[in-house]
Amino acid sequence: MHHWEIPSKDPDRIILTFNGDPSTKRAVTWRTDSSVNEAIAQIAIAGVSSKFTDNAITYIGLTENSILDYIKLISHY
Repeated sequence: MHHWEIPSKDPDRIILTFNGDPSTKRAVTWRTDSSVNEAIAQIAIAGVSSKFTDNAITYIGLTENSILDYIKLISHY
């Protein structure tokens, strides 16, 4: 495997897609290595504050364990 194919603790392969009604529903998926056990995403409307967390909404997601060429990874959604 190439180094860019190997997952790490940092999220990668982040994908935003439709999930139902395209005018109101979206889904986000990403992957990490097996050291990350939780799926947490935060979304906020851009504003003048430099603190992202001031307006962020936190969502707890689901995780799914997988193995790709003998490398453990976790998909989050």
